[in-house]
Amino acid sequence: NNRIGIIAGFDRNDISHGRNKRYPSTTDIASFAALPGMEGEVKMGRLQLEIYHDSRNHPGRPTTGLEAVLRGDVYQQVGDDKYGFSQLYADASYYFHLFFNRALKVRFAGELRDPFKNRQIPFYYLSELGRSETIRGFTRGRFRDRDMVLGSLEYIYPIWEKMNAHLFFDTGTVASNIFRYFDTADLKNGYGIGFSVWDNEGILGNFTVAHSSDRFRFYLDLNVSL
Repeated sequence: NNRIGIIAGFDRNDISHGRNKRYPSTTDIASFAALPGMEGEVKMGRLQLEIYHDSRNHPGRPTTGLEAVLRGDVYQQVGDDKYGFSQLYADASYYFHLFFNRALKVRFAGELRDPFKNRQIPFYYLSELGRSETIRGFTRGRFRDRDMVLGSLEYIYPIWEKMNAHLFFDTGTVASNIFRYFDTADLKNGYGIGFSVWDNEGILGNFTVAHSSDRFRFYLDLNVSL
């Protein structure tokens, strides 16, 4: 299963004003006031090229094969020239068959962002770690910067008809330039256990319990895809 797609889109981002003293405006918080994109409405046009490959032996309960995506994006502010950047994203997961429908999933992913000359990247477009698709166990957006790299290991085993369990370990980091400033001491880790329900079309949903140096977190993801 291979495909190539081109997508054009338009994003409208607006940092709303706070409602009261309990929920103040984000711009009233000094540590956030200077972040690019905090000044109000930002309109961005985007063009995306994606290449996808899937050689897994089963979309819902794979025990061997590769799932990978390579995506390139260009973002340009509409109506102004303050913001504009390019983005490259790669994500690959390989499944190694072990025994009795058990598998080891090895995943590597990375993201690079580069602002155009004399332009900036709004903070909400920066690479982030903390989502369930990145390092499980951290708050979403816990770590942000231009570049990101991550990896994970998952031991997947059947526990019921149409249901799997998986033990996992995630690790990764962000940096302004991942090639220049990558340091293993900066790696953030998360681990835990999850349960997935599947059919012949793919994963229908995941329930995950994860732990990191910050906290325990619980995730419920539906219609999971790479």
